[in-house]
Amino acid sequence: MAPTRRRVAPAVAMTVAVLGAVTLSGAATIQLRADANARAADAAHAAATERVRERLLATPGLLAGVLANDVPRMDSFEVLEVTPEGIAAYALITNDDVLVIGLASPFGEVASSSSPGMQRNSIFAPLDAGDGSRAYDLSVWRAGAGYGHELIVQ
Repeated sequence: MAPTRRRVAPAVAMTVAVLGAVTLSGAATIQLRADANARAADAAHAAATERVRERLLATPGLLAGVLANDVPRMDSFEVLEVTPEGIAAYALITNDDVLVIGLASPFGEVASSSSPGMQRNSIFAPLDAGDGSRAYDLSVWRAGAGYGHELIVQ
């Protein structure tokens, strides 16, 4: 019995080691893929934030037809979500306490402002994302120092 055990034990140990290495390799691959996806989402969010910020500050600006005699507070500006098509949903507050929300893509944008002091605003609009028009339904509400939101793409 002893000689058989001596031959089987190294084979079992080698099999267990190989299976363990394959398992660890698979887990590392999954983790790297998850990290890459998170970095890509962060990069898309940062690019959309910069794009919308530049358009808000440009002359005549993204909100030229939305705000009359009011100034957006850029410290309250936040890109809430970026869709896979590159549509950025954003919100900000103005000096007159108006909640402004909008959707911006490289091909067009739409925005809406509430009455001063309102806690909630909604917008529904078709918007071109470069691969055809889709309808976007955005609801935003004030939540503490930030915003809560819901974006539905149809």
